Formats: sequence, structure tokens, C-alpha cells
Amino acid sequence: MSLLSRLIHHRSSLASPEPWLIDFFGGGGVTKSGERVTPVTALEWVFDAVQVRSQTLAALPLKLFRVKANGDKVPAVGHPLYGLLHDQPHPDLTSYEARNMLNAHLDLRGNAYAQIVRNRGGRIIRLVPIHPDRVQVKRVANYNSEGLRPIYYEVTNEAFGGVARLTDFDILHLRGYTTDGVCGISPVRIKAETIGAAIAANTHASALFANGARPAGVLEHPAKLGDPGMENLRKSWQATHGGAQNSGKIAILEEGMKFHEVGLSNEDAQLLESRKYSRTEIAAMYRVPPHMLGDLERATFSNIEQQSIEFVVHCMLPIVKNWEQRLNVSLLSEDERTEYFFAFNLAGLLRGDMKSRYEAYRVGLGRAGEPGWLTQNDIRESEDMNRIPGGDKVFSGIESSAPKTTRAVISPILSYALGRALRKEAKALRTLWKKKAEGDELTRFYTDHRRYLLEVLDPVAQAARALDAKFDAEQVADEMIAHSRGEVDALADEAAAERTFARWETVRISETVERYLQPSSQPDHETEESE
Repeated sequence: MSLLSRLIHHRSSLASPEPWLIDFFGGGGVTKSGERVTPVTALEWVFDAVQVRSQTLAALPLKLFRVKANGDKVPAVGHPLYGLLHDQPHPDLTSYEARNMLNAHLDLRGNAYAQIVRNRGGRIIRLVPIHPDRVQVKRVANYNSEGLRPIYYEVTNEAFGGVARLTDFDILHLRGYTTDGVCGISPVRIKAETIGAAIAANTHASALFANGARPAGVLEHPAKLGDPGMENLRKSWQATHGGAQNSGKIAILEEGMKFHEVGLSNEDAQLLESRKYSRTEIAAMYRVPPHMLGDLERATFSNIEQQSIEFVVHCMLPIVKNWEQRLNVSLLSEDERTEYFFAFNLAGLLRGDMKSRYEAYRVGLGRAGEPGWLTQNDIRESEDMNRIPGGDKVFSGIESSAPKTTRAVISPILSYALGRALRKEAKALRTLWKKKAEGDELTRFYTDHRRYLLEVLDPVAQAARALDAKFDAEQVADEMIAHSRGEVDALADEAAAERTFARWETVRISETVERYLQPSSQPDHETEESE
């Protein structure tokens, strides 16, 4: 048996018994309906809800991100954990399969476990899911130097029957609702009565169909029949009309016999309503909209969309946050957590209908007087379309469709103003760079320089107003300073500094003019490899 089989496979034992073993010893949680409810017996009834939640989580993009010095977040594709969680955490399992399995464990038993396997250098190379029924979670008896009683895990070995003791350093442990901070509580256990009622209703319905389309009936024969005759008649009737496959067959009564119905039909006995109620209760138990479980009785086109949004916000978001935080704590070192983090992308689930989505995109692209925060390529990626050249420009809020005469008037005024400002800035920065000026000196300089920028940009703003165009001098000043500070912070040596300042006095002037007379160019989406 392989390592994966030994860890995942579940056999019946006194520690984790199958239903037959529970029956043998007379134990188990019997509900008021008379049904014994365990994660195994409940699976048929909660399967749809568990499947919706687990498959949705497994299908969400999961990435490891790195936070750059300027606050930008980029996929950390060069980190060893990126591919492990994004593609294949175990040689036998894809990321989708592993997450689907673990979240199903979590939804059925309140806990999900995976062993963290490291190489000799301490790098994580594999995650091995473990069946929750094979794990016992305990605390050590004595307090450590930090005043804590660490958690440890006893994992039953399927191959040899022994028990392995693992620390929390070696286990990824996802908990559901917990009251002790050690183990999650099984939702099936909490809602055993609800599930038990559903099982009982189904058992009753199955018995009714096995006995015929009607609940029961009496055959009246004009003559007196002996025991063999009554038994033969009962068997003949049951063989001809019993079972769902014989429902609706025409009965032929011979020898003056009459059929008298006894009891109520399935629907009159409210069996159907009882089963619908059970399905609704189980949907509520897992916060899954009823229409996702096939209950369309109260569904409309408008409320299905709203329910789908509520499903993301109230059902999937808590699951995602639980996963993200546990992955960060268990798989990243304390030092790594200051720079890296795991995140799921829920955006695809919140798209909404096409009209609403496109209106949101229009707002994100920006309008006159309202800068945008999305690019065409951002939108195309969200819609699973290929990127296009020139599609990474963010609208600055200034009309790009202004008449050519307006642009012709403003362009030379703006060019003159920016030329003065950038040449002054480059000259001052050369001096500060040679002095090895610290951050406080740069901050003081840019505080004064911002006032100078507003002064030289004021004629541009006046000309724009006269032509009914829009030009936000404060926005332009702030963006130019932010751009300059970013380039200064990235300078490595004097040669690089001189190249940068020389560029400010020449190329940057025309680039900045062009930027503020049409949609501004922003950096392309980056990954760690492209830095």
C-alpha cells in the first residue's frame, strides 16, 4: 500500500468505527427520528451541499503573492510553494483534487488534515491529505517556556497499526467551528436531528414505493379464502402492482373482488413537503442557496442572481478566509509572512449579469473628471480574453477626446511648464544625490517642490478652464512627485542617477505632456520573474 493510501484510506476500528461496528456494539448517536447519523450515513443527504462548497473552493484560483517595497502585489511564481499549491501538492493529486477532498473532510467532520513533508533542507515538497477519522488531536500535559501547551497529532498508521505522533509544524490543520481551539465540530453532528429526519423521510418514501403506488389497500373477495389462498392472492397482487416500476398499471379484479384504499397518498400525508423541508434545512445548514441544490420552487431570475452573490459573500468568503489564514500560518515562516501571502480570487464568482458587469467596467475605465483604475487588459483578462497592445493605459481623468484645437493650445503651455519643473528638479536631485541626502531631506525638498509645481502648472489650468477642458494641477503634481520618488528610491549608483536625471530633462518632458493629454500609461501586470 502506498504512502498516500495509508494516510488517506480509512478502515473500521474502535477509534474510527464504520456504521456496522457501531451497530455491533449498540452505540452511535441515534436521533429522535430513530436514525443513526454519522458522516458516512449523512453523506447522501448533505452530498449536494458539500459538493457545491468543495468544488467551488477547489475551482477558485489560488496563488502565492509577494508584496514589493512600493506596496504592489505580484504573483510569487519563483517561490517553491507557488506551484505546490497552484498545481500539484502531491504526485497523485492535482491542486483541485486535494482542495476538493480537504474541504469535503472539513464540511463533513469539522476538521481537515494534511501532513507537511519537507526535504532535508527544510523546504516543503509535498502535502499528504490524511483522513480525519485517523487523527486524534491532543495537547501536551505540561506548559512550555511561553506558558502554552502545544498541540500534537496522533495519526493511526494503516499499514502497521501503530500511531505516529506529529507536531503542528508537520500538520496543516483546517478547523471548522470550534469551541476549544483544538478541534472543529462536525456540522453533521450539530445538525444530526435535521439529517436524521431527512433519512427517516426517505426511508419511509422508499418503503411506500416498495409496497406500491398507494400506501396500502385491502382486497375483498366474496368467498372465504383459506390461509394458502390469501397468501397466494397477496403475492400475486404484490408481484403485479408492487414497486415503483409497476405504478399506474391497470388492475383487473376477478371473481367479484373489490379493492378498498386504506390510508392517504404520499402527497396527502405531506411526505413530499417533509422532504422539501429537509432539503431546505440542509441548504441553510451549509449556507448554500436552495437553487444550487435543485430546489427552484421559489427561484426567479432576479433572486437567483442575488442569492448567488450572497453565496459568495456569506458562504464562500468565510471558507476562503479560513483557508488563506491557515495556509499562511502553517506553510510560511514568520519571516516569510512579512513579504508573502496566499490568496484566492473570488472575482469570477461576483461577475453578475452582463449588463451590470459592463457598467462596472465602464466606471472602472474612468470618465471625464473621474480617473480610472482599470485598463482594457484588466477587463479582457477578467473576461478570459487575450491582452491587446496598448491596453495597459489608465485614464487620468482628463478628456482624451478633447478637440484638436484645445490640445494644440494646451500642449505647448504644458510642455514649457513641465520643462521648467523637471529641469529644476533634476538639478536639485543631482546635488542631493552627491550629498547622499537622507529621506528627511528628500521629503523637505519635495514639499517645497510641490508648491513650485502648482505655481508653474497654474497657467495650464487657467488655459484649460478657458477652453472648457479639465486639468487637475494638484493631481498632476502629486503623480509627478510619486513617479520621481519611485525612480530615486530605485537608483543603485551614480551612473544610474545621472542617466535618470538626464532623461528627466529631455525625454520625460514629452512623455509627461503626452500622458496628460491622453490616457496615461501604467506599468504592465508584473510577476516576480519579470522584475
